[in-house]
Amino acid sequence: MRYFCRLIWYFAALGTLLCSCGGSHHGDRLVEAGEPEFFSIVERPQGGWTVVSVSPFDGSSDTLVVDKPMTNIIVMSTSHYGFLDALGRSDVISGISGPDYLWTGDFPSELRASEASSGGSTASLCEAPPLASLRSAPVPPLTVPRVAWVSPSRLASAASSIINGEAAAGLASPDHGRPRHARGRGPDRWRGSENLFSQTLREMGGAERSEESGLAEPAAGRNGEEVHRRQPTSALADVGYDGAPDYETIVSLRPEVVLTYAVSGVESPFVGRLKRLGIKVLTVNEHLERHPLARAAYIRLFGALTGEMAAADSILSVVRTNYTAIAEDIKERGVTPRKVLLNIPYNDQWFVPASDNYLTVMIHDAGGTVLGCEEGKAASTVMSVEKAYSLSKEADCWLNVGWCSTEKDLLGVNPIFSDMLKAIKANATGMVPDGFPVVWNDNKRVNAKGGNDIWQSGVVRPDLVLRDLAGILHPIEDNNNVIYYKPII
Repeated sequence: MRYFCRLIWYFAALGTLLCSCGGSHHGDRLVEAGEPEFFSIVERPQGGWTVVSVSPFDGSSDTLVVDKPMTNIIVMSTSHYGFLDALGRSDVISGISGPDYLWTGDFPSELRASEASSGGSTASLCEAPPLASLRSAPVPPLTVPRVAWVSPSRLASAASSIINGEAAAGLASPDHGRPRHARGRGPDRWRGSENLFSQTLREMGGAERSEESGLAEPAAGRNGEEVHRRQPTSALADVGYDGAPDYETIVSLRPEVVLTYAVSGVESPFVGRLKRLGIKVLTVNEHLERHPLARAAYIRLFGALTGEMAAADSILSVVRTNYTAIAEDIKERGVTPRKVLLNIPYNDQWFVPASDNYLTVMIHDAGGTVLGCEEGKAASTVMSVEKAYSLSKEADCWLNVGWCSTEKDLLGVNPIFSDMLKAIKANATGMVPDGFPVVWNDNKRVNAKGGNDIWQSGVVRPDLVLRDLAGILHPIEDNNNVIYYKPII
Protein backbone atom coordinates (compact mmCIF):
# COMPACT_ATOMS: atom_id res chain seq x y z
CA MET A 1 0.00 0.00 0.00
CA ARG A 2 2.79 2.41 0.92
CA TYR A 3 4.58 1.69 -2.37
CA PHE A 4 1.37 2.29 -4.32
CA CYS A 5 0.87 5.62 -2.52
CA ARG A 6 4.34 6.71 -3.53
CA LEU A 7 3.72 5.65 -7.11
CA ILE A 8 0.54 7.70 -7.27
CA TRP A 9 2.40 10.62 -5.72
CA TYR A 10 4.90 10.43 -8.58
CA PHE A 11 2.12 11.00 -11.09
CA ALA A 12 1.03 13.98 -9.04
CA ALA A 13 4.56 15.37 -9.09
CA LEU A 14 4.65 15.11 -12.89
CA GLY A 15 1.61 17.40 -12.99
CA THR A 16 3.31 20.14 -11.00
CA LEU A 17 4.79 22.06 -13.89
CA LEU A 18 1.61 21.74 -15.93
CA CYS A 19 -0.72 22.95 -13.22
CA SER A 20 1.34 25.87 -12.02
CA CYS A 21 2.29 27.34 -15.38
CA GLY A 22 -0.96 29.11 -16.09
CA GLY A 23 0.20 32.57 -15.14
CA SER A 24 3.34 32.54 -17.25
CA HIS A 25 1.50 33.79 -20.32
CA HIS A 26 0.33 36.88 -18.46
CA GLY A 27 3.70 38.36 -17.57
CA ASP A 28 4.97 38.95 -14.10
CA ARG A 29 1.85 40.72 -12.87
CA LEU A 30 0.23 39.12 -9.84
CA VAL A 31 -3.46 39.97 -9.86
CA GLU A 32 -4.35 42.68 -7.37
CA ALA A 33 -6.75 41.85 -4.56
CA GLY A 34 -7.09 38.26 -5.69
CA GLU A 35 -9.21 38.96 -8.77
CA PRO A 36 -9.45 35.92 -11.08
CA GLU A 37 -7.60 36.02 -14.38
CA PHE A 38 -9.29 33.13 -16.15
CA PHE A 39 -13.03 33.71 -15.91
CA SER A 40 -15.56 36.52 -16.02
CA ILE A 41 -19.28 36.79 -15.46
CA VAL A 42 -21.64 39.31 -17.07
CA GLU A 43 -25.24 39.79 -16.01
CA ARG A 44 -27.64 39.56 -18.96
CA PRO A 45 -30.22 42.34 -19.39
CA GLN A 46 -32.97 39.78 -19.88
CA GLY A 47 -31.93 37.86 -16.78
CA GLY A 48 -29.34 35.21 -16.08
CA TRP A 49 -25.61 35.30 -16.68
CA THR A 50 -22.98 34.88 -19.37
CA VAL A 51 -19.98 32.95 -18.03
CA VAL A 52 -16.68 33.16 -19.90
CA SER A 53 -13.78 30.84 -19.06
CA VAL A 54 -10.39 31.79 -20.52
CA SER A 55 -7.57 29.34 -21.20
CA PRO A 56 -4.33 30.39 -19.49
CA PHE A 57 -2.44 28.43 -22.13
CA ASP A 58 -3.57 29.98 -25.41
CA GLY A 59 -6.16 32.63 -24.52
CA SER A 60 -9.07 30.73 -26.08
CA SER A 61 -12.38 30.90 -24.27
CA ASP A 62 -15.50 28.90 -23.44
CA THR A 63 -18.78 30.79 -23.15
CA LEU A 64 -21.83 29.49 -21.35
CA VAL A 65 -25.16 31.31 -21.23
CA VAL A 66 -27.12 30.60 -18.05
CA ASP A 67 -30.69 31.79 -18.54
CA LYS A 68 -32.10 29.92 -15.54
CA PRO A 69 -30.69 28.09 -12.50
CA MET A 70 -29.28 24.71 -13.40
CA THR A 71 -30.39 21.58 -11.58
CA ASN A 72 -28.36 18.85 -13.27
CA ILE A 73 -24.58 19.28 -13.39
CA ILE A 74 -21.67 16.83 -13.73
CA VAL A 75 -18.40 17.90 -12.09
CA MET A 76 -14.94 16.45 -12.65
CA SER A 77 -13.16 17.88 -9.58
CA THR A 78 -13.76 17.78 -5.84
CA SER A 79 -13.15 21.52 -5.73
CA HIS A 80 -16.29 21.93 -7.88
CA TYR A 81 -18.18 19.95 -5.27
CA GLY A 82 -16.67 22.16 -2.57
CA PHE A 83 -17.96 25.34 -4.19
CA LEU A 84 -21.46 23.96 -4.67
CA ASP A 85 -21.52 22.51 -1.17
CA ALA A 86 -20.55 25.88 0.31
CA LEU A 87 -23.55 27.36 -1.48
CA GLY A 88 -25.75 24.58 -0.16
CA ARG A 89 -26.37 23.35 -3.70
CA SER A 90 -24.52 20.07 -3.99
CA ASP A 91 -27.97 18.67 -4.73
CA VAL A 92 -27.60 19.85 -8.35
CA ILE A 93 -24.74 17.41 -8.91
CA SER A 94 -25.87 14.26 -10.69
CA GLY A 95 -22.43 12.82 -11.42
CA ILE A 96 -18.84 13.33 -10.35
CA SER A 97 -15.41 11.94 -11.08
CA GLY A 98 -14.50 9.70 -8.15
CA PRO A 99 -17.23 10.25 -5.52
CA ASP A 100 -15.28 8.06 -3.10
CA TYR A 101 -12.66 10.80 -2.89
CA LEU A 102 -15.06 13.37 -1.48
CA TRP A 103 -14.55 14.46 2.09
CA THR A 104 -17.89 13.90 3.80
CA GLY A 105 -16.80 13.71 7.45
CA ASP A 106 -17.81 16.59 9.66
CA PHE A 107 -17.63 19.30 7.02
CA PRO A 108 -21.12 20.77 7.55
CA SER A 109 -20.73 21.29 11.30
CA GLU A 110 -17.07 22.28 11.20
CA LEU A 111 -16.77 24.72 8.36
CA ARG A 112 -20.28 25.99 7.88
CA ALA A 113 -22.34 25.80 10.99
CA SER A 114 -22.53 25.56 14.74
CA GLU A 115 -25.25 25.40 17.29
CA ALA A 116 -26.18 29.06 17.56
CA SER A 117 -26.64 30.50 21.02
CA SER A 118 -30.28 31.36 20.40
CA GLY A 119 -32.60 28.45 19.85
CA GLY A 120 -29.92 25.97 18.82
CA SER A 121 -30.54 26.57 15.14
CA THR A 122 -28.01 25.72 12.45
CA ALA A 123 -25.75 28.55 11.38
CA SER A 124 -24.77 29.33 7.82
CA LEU A 125 -21.52 30.44 6.28
CA CYS A 126 -23.53 32.74 4.04
CA GLU A 127 -24.10 35.14 6.95
CA ALA A 128 -20.79 34.68 8.73
CA PRO A 129 -19.43 38.00 10.08
CA PRO A 130 -15.78 38.81 9.34
CA LEU A 131 -12.99 37.80 11.70
CA ALA A 132 -11.57 40.79 13.56
CA SER A 133 -7.94 39.68 13.58
CA LEU A 134 -5.81 36.59 14.02
CA ARG A 135 -5.48 37.22 17.76
CA SER A 136 -9.13 37.82 18.57
CA ALA A 137 -10.70 35.88 15.73
CA PRO A 138 -13.61 33.71 16.85
CA VAL A 139 -12.77 30.07 16.26
CA PRO A 140 -15.14 28.11 14.01
CA PRO A 141 -16.51 25.14 15.99
CA LEU A 142 -14.16 22.54 14.62
CA THR A 143 -13.93 18.96 15.77
CA VAL A 144 -10.14 18.90 15.74
CA PRO A 145 -7.32 17.84 18.07
CA ARG A 146 -6.19 20.52 20.49
CA VAL A 147 -2.41 20.25 20.29
CA ALA A 148 -0.57 21.86 23.22
CA TRP A 149 2.29 24.14 22.28
CA VAL A 150 3.86 25.63 25.38
CA SER A 151 5.59 22.96 27.39
CA PRO A 152 7.40 19.82 26.21
CA SER A 153 5.45 17.78 28.75
CA ARG A 154 2.13 18.94 27.34
CA LEU A 155 3.45 18.36 23.83
CA ALA A 156 4.45 14.81 24.75
CA SER A 157 0.93 14.12 25.98
CA ALA A 158 -0.57 15.40 22.76
CA ALA A 159 1.98 13.48 20.71
CA SER A 160 1.08 10.27 22.50
CA SER A 161 -2.59 10.63 21.67
CA ILE A 162 -1.84 11.44 18.04
CA ILE A 163 0.57 8.56 17.61
CA ASN A 164 -1.83 6.12 19.26
CA GLY A 165 -4.60 7.17 16.94
CA GLU A 166 -2.80 7.88 13.70
CA ALA A 167 0.59 6.20 13.56
CA ALA A 168 -0.75 3.40 11.40
CA ALA A 169 -2.86 5.63 9.20
CA GLY A 170 -0.34 5.70 6.36
CA LEU A 171 -1.63 9.06 5.21
CA ALA A 172 -0.16 10.54 2.10
CA SER A 173 -0.06 13.73 0.10
CA PRO A 174 2.09 14.69 -2.86
CA ASP A 175 4.25 17.68 -3.57
CA HIS A 176 2.47 20.94 -2.89
CA GLY A 177 4.00 23.14 -5.52
CA ARG A 178 0.75 23.09 -7.43
CA PRO A 179 -2.97 22.52 -6.99
CA ARG A 180 -4.47 19.12 -6.36
CA HIS A 181 -7.92 17.81 -7.09
CA ALA A 182 -9.53 14.41 -6.88
CA ARG A 183 -10.56 13.70 -10.43
CA GLY A 184 -11.41 10.07 -10.82
CA ARG A 185 -9.76 6.72 -10.37
CA GLY A 186 -6.33 5.42 -11.23
CA PRO A 187 -2.95 7.10 -11.74
CA ASP A 188 -4.14 9.39 -14.56
CA ARG A 189 -6.57 11.10 -12.21
CA TRP A 190 -3.64 12.49 -10.26
CA ARG A 191 -2.39 14.67 -13.09
CA GLY A 192 -4.34 17.47 -11.41
CA SER A 193 -2.32 16.55 -8.33
CA GLU A 194 -4.64 15.29 -5.67
CA ASN A 195 -3.18 13.57 -2.63
CA LEU A 196 -2.77 9.85 -2.14
CA PHE A 197 -4.52 6.72 -0.96
CA SER A 198 -4.58 6.30 2.80
CA GLN A 199 -6.56 4.91 5.68
CA THR A 200 -9.21 6.87 7.53
CA LEU A 201 -8.18 9.49 10.07
CA ARG A 202 -9.38 8.70 13.56
CA GLU A 203 -11.03 11.36 15.66
CA MET A 204 -8.63 12.65 18.30
CA GLY A 205 -11.03 14.67 20.42
CA GLY A 206 -12.89 17.88 19.79
CA ALA A 207 -12.39 21.57 20.17
CA GLU A 208 -14.89 23.29 22.38
CA ARG A 209 -17.78 24.91 20.56
CA SER A 210 -17.66 28.67 20.83
CA GLU A 211 -20.76 30.82 21.02
CA GLU A 212 -18.68 33.41 19.16
CA SER A 213 -17.86 31.07 16.34
CA GLY A 214 -17.93 33.72 13.66
CA LEU A 215 -21.00 32.03 12.21
CA ALA A 216 -24.53 33.44 12.30
CA GLU A 217 -28.13 32.33 11.81
CA PRO A 218 -29.11 30.26 8.74
CA ALA A 219 -29.78 32.10 5.53
CA ALA A 220 -33.25 31.58 4.16
CA GLY A 221 -33.85 30.39 0.63
CA ARG A 222 -36.23 31.94 -1.85
CA ASN A 223 -39.24 30.37 -0.15
CA GLY A 224 -37.92 30.49 3.39
CA GLU A 225 -36.32 27.06 3.26
CA GLU A 226 -32.82 26.53 4.60
CA VAL A 227 -30.27 27.23 1.88
CA HIS A 228 -28.06 24.18 2.39
CA ARG A 229 -29.21 21.11 0.47
CA ARG A 230 -26.45 18.53 0.55
CA GLN A 231 -26.50 15.71 -1.94
CA PRO A 232 -25.75 12.33 -0.35
CA THR A 233 -22.60 11.04 -2.03
CA SER A 234 -24.25 7.63 -2.41
CA ALA A 235 -26.64 9.30 -4.85
CA LEU A 236 -23.85 10.61 -7.05
CA ALA A 237 -23.03 8.66 -10.19
CA ASP A 238 -19.35 7.95 -10.82
CA VAL A 239 -18.63 9.19 -14.33
CA GLY A 240 -15.01 8.00 -14.44
CA TYR A 241 -12.08 10.31 -15.08
CA ASP A 242 -10.94 12.15 -18.19
CA GLY A 243 -8.60 9.33 -19.23
CA ALA A 244 -11.34 6.69 -18.94
CA PRO A 245 -14.75 8.39 -18.82
CA ASP A 246 -18.01 6.49 -18.57
CA TYR A 247 -19.75 8.03 -21.58
CA GLU A 248 -22.80 5.80 -21.20
CA THR A 249 -23.42 7.08 -17.68
CA ILE A 250 -22.74 10.68 -18.67
CA VAL A 251 -25.19 10.56 -21.55
CA SER A 252 -27.83 8.79 -19.46
CA LEU A 253 -27.67 11.56 -16.82
CA ARG A 254 -28.53 14.17 -19.49
CA PRO A 255 -26.58 16.96 -17.76
CA GLU A 256 -27.15 20.60 -18.51
CA VAL A 257 -23.38 21.07 -18.40
CA VAL A 258 -20.22 19.12 -17.59
CA LEU A 259 -17.63 21.10 -15.63
CA THR A 260 -14.10 19.94 -16.37
CA TYR A 261 -10.53 21.28 -16.08
CA ALA A 262 -7.48 21.74 -18.29
CA VAL A 263 -3.83 20.78 -17.94
CA SER A 264 -2.69 22.03 -21.34
CA GLY A 265 -3.83 24.14 -24.26
CA VAL A 266 -4.77 21.06 -26.27
CA GLU A 267 -8.43 20.06 -26.07
CA SER A 268 -8.67 16.63 -24.49
CA PRO A 269 -10.36 13.76 -26.36
CA PHE A 270 -12.83 13.64 -23.45
CA VAL A 271 -14.01 17.22 -24.02
CA GLY A 272 -14.07 16.80 -27.78
CA ARG A 273 -16.28 13.73 -27.62
CA LEU A 274 -18.68 15.35 -25.15
CA LYS A 275 -19.13 18.24 -27.57
CA ARG A 276 -19.77 15.83 -30.46
CA LEU A 277 -22.41 14.15 -28.28
CA GLY A 278 -24.14 17.50 -27.94
CA ILE A 279 -23.27 17.94 -24.25
CA LYS A 280 -22.29 21.41 -23.05
CA VAL A 281 -18.84 21.62 -21.48
CA LEU A 282 -17.30 24.41 -19.43
CA THR A 283 -13.61 24.29 -18.53
CA VAL A 284 -13.02 25.68 -15.04
CA ASN A 285 -9.45 26.90 -14.47
CA GLU A 286 -9.53 27.84 -10.80
CA HIS A 287 -6.61 25.49 -10.12
CA LEU A 288 -4.42 27.64 -12.38
CA GLU A 289 -5.09 30.94 -10.62
CA ARG A 290 -2.09 32.38 -8.82
CA HIS A 291 -3.74 33.93 -5.77
CA PRO A 292 -5.76 32.04 -3.13
CA LEU A 293 -8.53 34.65 -3.21
CA ALA A 294 -8.69 34.42 -7.01
CA ARG A 295 -9.40 30.72 -6.61
CA ALA A 296 -12.03 31.41 -3.99
CA ALA A 297 -13.70 33.91 -6.35
CA TYR A 298 -14.85 31.01 -8.53
CA ILE A 299 -17.72 30.57 -6.10
CA ARG A 300 -19.37 33.32 -8.17
CA LEU A 301 -19.25 31.06 -11.21
CA PHE A 302 -21.10 28.39 -9.27
CA GLY A 303 -23.49 31.00 -7.91
CA ALA A 304 -24.31 32.00 -11.48
CA LEU A 305 -24.95 28.38 -12.48
CA THR A 306 -27.34 27.73 -9.60
CA GLY A 307 -29.09 31.07 -9.12
CA GLU A 308 -27.26 31.63 -5.81
CA MET A 309 -25.21 34.69 -6.78
CA ALA A 310 -26.24 36.68 -3.70
CA ALA A 311 -25.04 33.87 -1.44
CA ALA A 312 -21.85 33.51 -3.47
CA ASP A 313 -21.07 37.23 -3.17
CA SER A 314 -21.75 37.10 0.58
CA ILE A 315 -19.45 34.13 1.13
CA LEU A 316 -16.68 35.63 -1.01
CA SER A 317 -16.94 38.94 0.85
CA VAL A 318 -16.51 37.17 4.19
CA VAL A 319 -13.59 35.09 2.94
CA ARG A 320 -11.81 38.14 1.52
CA THR A 321 -12.37 40.12 4.72
CA ASN A 322 -11.11 37.26 6.89
CA TYR A 323 -8.06 36.62 4.70
CA THR A 324 -7.12 40.28 4.56
CA ALA A 325 -7.55 40.70 8.33
CA ILE A 326 -5.22 37.78 9.07
CA ALA A 327 -2.58 38.98 6.57
CA GLU A 328 -2.75 42.53 7.94
CA ASP A 329 -2.50 41.28 11.51
CA ILE A 330 0.71 39.44 10.63
CA LYS A 331 2.12 42.65 9.14
CA GLU A 332 1.10 44.75 12.15
CA ARG A 333 2.77 42.34 14.53
CA GLY A 334 6.06 42.93 12.74
CA VAL A 335 7.01 39.27 12.90
CA THR A 336 10.29 37.97 11.57
CA PRO A 337 9.44 35.89 8.48
CA ARG A 338 9.91 32.18 9.03
CA LYS A 339 12.12 30.43 6.49
CA VAL A 340 10.09 27.56 5.09
CA LEU A 341 11.33 24.41 3.38
CA LEU A 342 8.55 22.91 1.27
CA ASN A 343 7.83 19.38 0.13
CA ILE A 344 9.94 16.23 -0.17
CA PRO A 345 11.46 14.69 -3.31
CA TYR A 346 10.58 11.82 -5.57
CA ASN A 347 13.40 10.27 -7.60
CA ASP A 348 15.66 13.15 -6.58
CA GLN A 349 13.23 15.73 -7.99
CA TRP A 350 12.20 18.32 -5.41
CA PHE A 351 9.47 20.67 -6.63
CA VAL A 352 9.43 24.23 -5.32
CA PRO A 353 6.69 26.74 -6.18
CA ALA A 354 7.88 30.08 -7.57
CA SER A 355 7.10 33.49 -6.09
CA ASP A 356 3.81 34.00 -7.94
CA ASN A 357 2.43 30.57 -7.06
CA TYR A 358 -0.69 30.61 -4.88
CA LEU A 359 1.00 28.60 -2.10
CA THR A 360 4.02 30.89 -1.98
CA VAL A 361 1.65 33.87 -1.82
CA MET A 362 -0.26 32.30 1.06
CA ILE A 363 2.89 31.43 3.02
CA HIS A 364 4.11 35.00 2.52
CA ASP A 365 0.80 36.36 3.82
CA ALA A 366 1.12 34.05 6.83
CA GLY A 367 4.54 35.48 7.65
CA GLY A 368 6.89 33.08 5.88
CA THR A 369 9.36 32.87 3.02
CA VAL A 370 9.64 29.82 0.76
CA LEU A 371 13.28 28.87 0.41
CA GLY A 372 14.51 28.12 -3.10
CA CYS A 373 11.60 29.73 -4.95
CA GLU A 374 12.32 31.73 -8.10
CA GLU A 375 11.13 35.32 -8.28
CA GLY A 376 8.76 36.63 -10.93
CA LYS A 377 7.40 33.25 -11.99
CA ALA A 378 4.34 31.14 -11.28
CA ALA A 379 5.61 27.78 -12.49
CA SER A 380 7.25 25.42 -10.05
CA THR A 381 10.88 24.53 -10.47
CA VAL A 382 12.85 21.43 -9.56
CA MET A 383 15.83 21.41 -7.24
CA SER A 384 18.12 18.58 -6.21
CA VAL A 385 18.09 16.90 -2.83
CA GLU A 386 21.56 18.35 -2.30
CA LYS A 387 20.17 21.86 -2.81
CA ALA A 388 17.37 21.14 -0.34
CA TYR A 389 19.93 19.89 2.15
CA SER A 390 21.79 23.17 1.82
CA LEU A 391 18.58 25.17 2.28
CA SER A 392 17.72 23.19 5.41
CA LYS A 393 20.64 24.92 7.11
CA GLU A 394 18.65 28.15 6.78
CA ALA A 395 15.15 26.76 7.31
CA ASP A 396 13.25 26.96 10.60
CA CYS A 397 10.05 25.24 9.43
CA TRP A 398 9.22 22.35 7.09
CA LEU A 399 5.78 22.16 5.50
CA ASN A 400 3.86 19.79 3.23
CA VAL A 401 6.05 16.74 3.57
CA GLY A 402 4.43 14.58 0.93
CA TRP A 403 2.94 11.27 2.05
CA CYS A 404 4.49 11.38 5.54
CA SER A 405 2.23 11.23 8.58
CA THR A 406 4.83 10.87 11.34
CA GLU A 407 8.41 11.95 11.92
CA LYS A 408 9.41 8.30 11.54
CA ASP A 409 7.90 8.32 8.04
CA LEU A 410 9.81 11.46 7.17
CA LEU A 411 13.16 10.23 8.42
CA GLY A 412 12.66 7.01 6.48
CA VAL A 413 12.49 8.84 3.15
CA ASN A 414 16.19 9.74 3.02
CA PRO A 415 19.00 9.26 5.56
CA ILE A 416 20.06 12.91 5.28
CA PHE A 417 16.64 14.05 6.52
CA SER A 418 17.82 13.39 10.08
CA ASP A 419 20.51 16.05 9.75
CA MET A 420 18.11 18.39 7.97
CA LEU A 421 15.51 18.05 10.71
CA LYS A 422 18.09 18.69 13.43
CA ALA A 423 19.18 21.88 11.70
CA ILE A 424 15.61 23.08 11.26
CA LYS A 425 14.77 22.43 14.91
CA ALA A 426 17.90 24.29 16.02
CA ASN A 427 17.07 27.25 13.77
CA ALA A 428 13.53 27.42 15.20
CA THR A 429 14.82 27.83 18.76
CA GLY A 430 13.60 31.12 20.13
CA MET A 431 11.18 31.68 17.25
CA VAL A 432 8.41 29.46 18.62
CA PRO A 433 7.50 28.23 22.12
CA ASP A 434 9.59 25.40 23.53
CA GLY A 435 8.48 22.08 22.08
CA PHE A 436 6.41 23.59 19.26
CA PRO A 437 6.49 21.32 16.16
CA VAL A 438 8.53 22.53 13.20
CA VAL A 439 7.23 20.01 10.65
CA TRP A 440 3.59 20.12 9.50
CA ASN A 441 1.57 18.43 6.79
CA ASP A 442 -1.80 19.33 5.28
CA ASN A 443 -3.22 15.82 5.48
CA LYS A 444 -5.31 16.16 8.62
CA ARG A 445 -8.69 15.86 6.90
CA VAL A 446 -8.23 12.87 4.61
CA ASN A 447 -10.75 10.13 3.92
CA ALA A 448 -10.20 6.40 3.44
CA LYS A 449 -9.48 6.79 -0.28
CA GLY A 450 -7.09 9.72 0.16
CA GLY A 451 -9.52 12.53 -0.68
CA ASN A 452 -8.21 15.63 1.09
CA ASP A 453 -10.60 18.32 2.27
CA ILE A 454 -8.01 21.05 1.75
CA TRP A 455 -8.65 20.63 -1.99
CA GLN A 456 -12.42 20.61 -1.44
CA SER A 457 -13.51 23.09 1.22
CA GLY A 458 -10.05 24.64 1.50
CA VAL A 459 -10.26 26.05 -2.03
CA VAL A 460 -13.43 27.89 -1.01
CA ARG A 461 -11.99 28.92 2.38
CA PRO A 462 -8.39 30.13 1.90
CA ASP A 463 -8.97 32.31 4.94
CA LEU A 464 -9.10 29.18 7.10
CA VAL A 465 -6.01 27.71 5.43
CA LEU A 466 -4.20 31.01 5.97
CA ARG A 467 -5.23 30.98 9.63
CA ASP A 468 -3.72 27.52 9.95
CA LEU A 469 -0.45 28.67 8.40
CA ALA A 470 -0.27 31.87 10.44
CA GLY A 471 -0.85 29.89 13.63
CA ILE A 472 1.85 27.41 12.64
CA LEU A 473 4.44 29.99 11.64
CA HIS A 474 3.70 32.52 14.37
CA PRO A 475 1.80 30.85 17.23
CA ILE A 476 0.28 33.20 19.79
CA GLU A 477 -1.82 30.87 21.92
CA ASP A 478 -1.28 27.86 24.14
CA ASN A 479 -3.61 25.91 21.84
CA ASN A 480 -4.06 26.30 18.14
CA ASN A 481 -7.18 24.87 16.52
CA VAL A 482 -5.68 23.97 13.18
CA ILE A 483 -8.14 22.72 10.60
CA TYR A 484 -6.26 21.28 7.64
CA TYR A 485 -2.75 20.82 9.03
CA LYS A 486 -1.31 18.38 11.55
CA PRO A 487 2.06 18.28 13.28
CA ILE A 488 4.51 15.64 12.12
CA ILE A 489 5.92 14.32 15.38
